[in-house]
This record gives sequence, structure tokens and C-alpha cells, in this order.
Amino acid sequence: MNVTDWIAIIGAVTGVVGTVLGVITIADLLSRNRVKLRVTPKLAWVNRRGMVLTAEKPAPAGHDPTGGDPPNRLAVEVVNLSAFAVTISEVGVGRVVGRRRVFVVPDLSDGKSWPVRLESREAVTAFLHLEAARDVISTSADRIAYSQTDCGVVKYGTSPMFDKFVDDLVRKGSEENS
Repeated sequence: MNVTDWIAIIGAVTGVVGTVLGVITIADLLSRNRVKLRVTPKLAWVNRRGMVLTAEKPAPAGHDPTGGDPPNRLAVEVVNLSAFAVTISEVGVGRVVGRRRVFVVPDLSDGKSWPVRLESREAVTAFLHLEAARDVISTSADRIAYSQTDCGVVKYGTSPMFDKFVDDLVRKGSEENS
């Protein structure tokens, strides 16, 4: 192999590396400019002193920190994973647009007011009393929580605890109706 062949090989390798790095950079830029929210429905227990305990998964047998008390709030935690601030204008349950049920003015963690602006990596939890949650959740189709931003981006989330809660509500509702 002569010098010209080596220069051609080095040029080809450099071109391929440059192309791959360009594609990675474009993908990163597109990803960075998207709204990213993590929506997690939970059950919450508020004690007499106002302390809140939330759970997204059932506690293992024998390790129930609530002492077996039933939850008294439904909670939806929204975490802003975007690189920029977003304003959350709606939180609720359901996936189908015409059938979504909104938490009209939920209680918010940290004493924030509604609608809430979340900086990057900031979180808020919206609480709804279980009596109101029973009116909001009527079918098993409501087993997914959602959050909507001011610009109309909607993100969904679910959890094992919320699935069980919806199943129990739907079962109780069908037992009462029969």
C-alpha cells in the first residue's frame, strides 16, 4: 500500500466518524427541545399533623407504614424532565380526550398555586380527596393519569397502586349497582 491508499482510508474513516457524530448531535438537539414529563399517579395518606405519605407500589406484607389505614387522597406527581421550564395547566385521569376527567383545582404540594410552573427537574404533586376521586374515576378506562402543559402537550402515566385502586373502585361501583 502506498501513501495515497493510506490517505484515502484515513479520509473515509474520518468522513464516517463525522457523519455518525453529526447524526448523534441532531438527535440530541431534537430530543433536548421536547417537553418531557414523568406523570405518576399515587395514593396518599395525610395524617392529623398534615404529614403526607405517598405510594405508587403496594407495601410488602408486614411492612405497611400506614398501619393498614385506607388512603384519603389520590395524588398525581408530575416531574419536569425537560431542559426548560413548563407550565402545567391540567392534571387528571383518562386517556380519551372527550372522556378525560380533570382535577379542577387540586391541592398542590409545597403550597404552589394553580396553574403551576415547573423549572427543569422540578416536581409537583396534585392531591384530590378520595370522595372527589370516586366521582372522577368511574370506569377501568380511567386507570391512567395525565398532565397537560399550557402549550397543549399531554403526557400519561400509571402505577401498580393506581391500577389496584381503580380496579377496587370499579368493582365496588358494580357491586353497588347490582
